[in-house]
Amino acid sequence: MPLLDHINFITVFLIGVFLLPIAAGLLRPLTGNRIYSSFNTTISAVLVIVSAVLSVCVTELLFSDGGDNPLGNLFKGIPVVWYSIISQDVLVYVLLILILLVAFNGLFQLLLIPLNKKVIYPVSDRLGKALDSMNKVAARIIGGLWQLPKSAWLVLVFALLFNFYSMLSSNASLDSYINNSAAYRLIDNTAVQPIISSEAARQIPAFIDKTVDKAVECLSPEGRKLLIKVYINGVTVDDAIASSPDIDNVAIELVGAENDRYLMAEKLYDWVVENISYDNQKADALLTDAFASPSGAVVAFSEKTGVCFDKASLYVAMCRAVGVQVRLITGCAFNGADWLDHSWNEIYYDKQDRWVNVDTTFGSKDRSYFDNSGFWDDHKDREVQGEW
Repeated sequence: MPLLDHINFITVFLIGVFLLPIAAGLLRPLTGNRIYSSFNTTISAVLVIVSAVLSVCVTELLFSDGGDNPLGNLFKGIPVVWYSIISQDVLVYVLLILILLVAFNGLFQLLLIPLNKKVIYPVSDRLGKALDSMNKVAARIIGGLWQLPKSAWLVLVFALLFNFYSMLSSNASLDSYINNSAAYRLIDNTAVQPIISSEAARQIPAFIDKTVDKAVECLSPEGRKLLIKVYINGVTVDDAIASSPDIDNVAIELVGAENDRYLMAEKLYDWVVENISYDNQKADALLTDAFASPSGAVVAFSEKTGVCFDKASLYVAMCRAVGVQVRLITGCAFNGADWLDHSWNEIYYDKQDRWVNVDTTFGSKDRSYFDNSGFWDDHKDREVQGEW
């Protein structure tokens, strides 16, 4: 409809968010109880924020200098706590912040009880009685104005959410639509940008990155697998090495009656090298966007092409189909000019009790990278991503 083409619904939404609490204030009489509830809610929110800031400050002080500070020294007599401090255990750091947050907020709430009785409730009661004696129209107008802080806060919150969406989303169409909203631009220029451009706000991403990195380091290997979903080329390892009946059938047919695991693995290696070409165009695309193209064993098998991760994933799927113990490895490899991120495999040879290096990407008819004696001349930084 032509009329709707000229309406920006982001603007309509923000205006609605601003006016709704005010309309509610106009329609509902402002009583002493409502005034008391508003005061109490605002003070409680402020106390939570103050408690959170205090909790972070105290915990940061406790963990600073590896615990070598007056506050940290108080815990030297408690070995388990002291070790957590000197080892900079971020999980304990976060847990302590939560404990202190509850403790500080509980203390403030106790202190708020006499303040409520002697100040907030009597003031709210007097204001309510004063409103009762006023002209009803004036009382309703005051009730609407009373909601202005709430309206402003809600609009600011949604404007911040729209701003974050614009920064993080790849949906260019909706991003443009948001920024075409006159109401959003007004709020963004006058309130949002000053907030996110402040020194404190600029430090938040670095603080989060640092905390997350430390938290990951503190996790056990099992904890990392349980809590962290790792993507390589836009897929998880489990999804990448998932097989199909066609892959399984080819692998089984290739090994035939062979029962030596080393020779079985070599037959599979030869097939991948000869039948799956390297996709340079996909490699370039993945440098820009890891989620640009589908990856994994099934994709490589069906398209007969892929990058190193695809070929290594397909090799895992084929080994699993015939019972060869296999690993998926990531690290770096030298391509003749630079060290680049790379993926390869290892298979377990039970007769010699050793893991054999296998690289289906570097392998060719002219040079085998199956159990290559010079493998580590152009491979390094090995990390096992999975073993099956």
